[in-house]
Amino acid sequence: TVMNMLIGILCEVISAVAEEEKESMMTDKVYNKFSALLTAGDENGDGKISWRELDDLMKSNEALQALESVNVDPVGLIDVAEDFFFEEGEEKQMTFEEFMDMVLDLRGSQQATLKDILSLGKRFNRKFMELKHAIENIDNKLGTLMQAPLLQPR
Repeated sequence: TVMNMLIGILCEVISAVAEEEKESMMTDKVYNKFSALLTAGDENGDGKISWRELDDLMKSNEALQALESVNVDPVGLIDVAEDFFFEEGEEKQMTFEEFMDMVLDLRGSQQATLKDILSLGKRFNRKFMELKHAIENIDNKLGTLMQAPLLQPR
């Protein structure tokens, strides 16, 4: 019985290592595929990804197939990427490593961690603070307009 227990443990370890290797190989394959696609689509040659370059990339069948191979929903990627590429109404760029981290985090097999939830909470707080400041600015301008004397038509 001890021998059967050891054989069972050994089988579990081998199965876990095989699954990890399979995941690693798939990740490397997608990493290489996107590296080639993004290098070819890097319009200004700065090595960073802009929103427009991502939009062009998402029109490629190769990119869509690469996303599907790692169980990433392309529509979900666009939704999430929009938050990363636009901050306070200003467009920003991502490095290839940041982009790949985002893509691999969006795999359907990924589980949300406490870190993910805390990060999401921080993003929401930042967005709400931006919104609060915008509303305060509008309120101040409206107050100024309400106090200004009305101009009489000539």
